[in-house]
Amino acid sequence: MSAAPQSEQFESSALYGDVMARAASYSRERVAIEAIRRLDLRRTDHVLELGCGSGHLLGRVAVRTPGGFATGIDPSPLMVRHARVRNRRLIDRGRAEIEVGASSDLSRFAAGRFQKVYGLHVVYFWESPLRDLDEIRRVLTPGGRLLLGFCPSVPTARDRARCAIANVEGWLEETGFVGLEGGVEWYGERPLAWIAARV
Repeated sequence: MSAAPQSEQFESSALYGDVMARAASYSRERVAIEAIRRLDLRRTDHVLELGCGSGHLLGRVAVRTPGGFATGIDPSPLMVRHARVRNRRLIDRGRAEIEVGASSDLSRFAAGRFQKVYGLHVVYFWESPLRDLDEIRRVLTPGGRLLLGFCPSVPTARDRARCAIANVEGWLEETGFVGLEGGVEWYGERPLAWIAARV
C-alpha cells in the first residue's frame, strides 16, 4: 500500500484536529481585528498568510491592501478549496491567490516578495522552526514584518496545540529577526500570544 500524500496525512493528524478545535474556540472577529491592527497594513503591501484556513482573514487583508496583493497557503487541500470559494471575487480580480503549501518550503516565492507575512496557530506544526523561519525571512523585504499568533503554554497545560512564548522569541532571534514586540491578549478566558518581528 502506498503512503498517503503528505497533505492528507496532515489533515488526518491528531494535532491538526486539536489546533482546529482550539482556533475555533476564539472569537474569529476579535482575532481578525487584532491581527489586522498588529500587521500595520499599507495599501500597497504584498502579504502572505501561512495556514490561511478557510480564507476569512485573508479576504479582509486583501480589502485593506487594494494596491497590493494577498497570498494564502495552507497544507490542507480541503481548506484551500474553501478559501478559494470564499475569496473567488478577489481571485478573479487578480487581487489574491490561494495555494496548497507550508512555511517549510516557500521556494515558489522570490526573495523579498512580501512586505508582511503572518500566521495564526501555525507554530505548533513546525518540525524544524529555524528552517521555517529562514524561509519566511527570505521572502520578506528588508524591513518586512512577521506576525505570529498562537496559544501560549501554561504550567497546567500539556497539549501540543500550545507553544512557549520564550521558544518562539528564541527562534526569531536565532534566525535574525529583530525588533520583537507583542504580548498576550485575553479572549474571555482564553489567552492568545502575539509576537511581531521584522527583518
